[in-house]
Amino acid sequence: MKIVKQDLKTGLLVAQAENLDDLWYLSQVIREGDLVKARTLRLVKAKDDKLRAEKGQKQAMTLSIKVEKADFDENANKLRILGTIAAGPGDLVALGDHHTLEVSEHDQVELFKECWTMADVKYLKDAEKAAKTSKVMICVIGDGEATVALVRDRGLHYVDTKENIGGKYAEGREDRKKEFYSKLLELLKEEIKKEGVQNVILAGPGFEKKNFFAYAKGRLNMQVIDTGNEGKAGVHEVLKSGALEKALGNARIAREARVVERLLMEISEDGLAAYGEEEVNEAVDIGAVEILLVLDKRLRENRTETEVLIDKAKQSGSEFHIINSQFEPGQKLEGLGGVAAVLRYKI
Repeated sequence: MKIVKQDLKTGLLVAQAENLDDLWYLSQVIREGDLVKARTLRLVKAKDDKLRAEKGQKQAMTLSIKVEKADFDENANKLRILGTIAAGPGDLVALGDHHTLEVSEHDQVELFKECWTMADVKYLKDAEKAAKTSKVMICVIGDGEATVALVRDRGLHYVDTKENIGGKYAEGREDRKKEFYSKLLELLKEEIKKEGVQNVILAGPGFEKKNFFAYAKGRLNMQVIDTGNEGKAGVHEVLKSGALEKALGNARIAREARVVERLLMEISEDGLAAYGEEEVNEAVDIGAVEILLVLDKRLRENRTETEVLIDKAKQSGSEFHIINSQFEPGQKLEGLGGVAAVLRYKI
């Protein structure tokens, strides 16, 4: 995300979305009661067209909307901001009427908030970091099938490919395997070009990853690692292995996978962990929290209460992470009540 102007004391942020992840980040920051200003299209009718709905035409204009709801529509690749018109050309619109701003990649928006919370600021920092981070694709390959996952800050985008290449001694197996390799290579090259991917992590439990690496050598830039599983389970192994952090640096999805894995290890060993609202609140109150983990869904649904918890944790020097509910680490945190902590000491 490109931050064009930022003055959080007056509540102003001017930002330009550079990719779909940025639209997702904005959807996490914009909430009810905020003011959002952007270019938009609105149906404008002439005075004598009031009784004829089919009349009128859409005109481009700049409107300010008092937000009621903001949603990122991944299917349409748009951020939709619904609200009431707070400012605009008075001869064309009526204040208080409803309107939906549709924000796409490369659009610029002005956002005004009465108060920027720590969670809001963290999302902005993560968005700025993401702009400097390489894009990575994970390919977990098995015998005649591969699971391809594009790593995005808002989650994982999967592309599956399968071929029936027959048993070990089936006639024509080698030819079908080469055809499978060829199709997989073309799929990876197409996704790399479309998504601007810089790194491909090739993984899997057997020899197929090395066979495919040899086949694609010189045509793809790949890093090969071992996993015990194929499919999506293999993708999640890569997330937890540390290979992703080496490829991505300090990317959000890698940090989340690492910190949730540490929490689960502490829980399994009856170590330095707390989870659930009551335990975590107690730990925060006495300054025992090293790392606070909050599910993004919980933040949206219980914003005031959750922001108070984050502020208290931050005041005692705690690190905090807002965990994406769209992929496995977030789903595991949701199973723990949506809030958990790695502790400095046992309580």
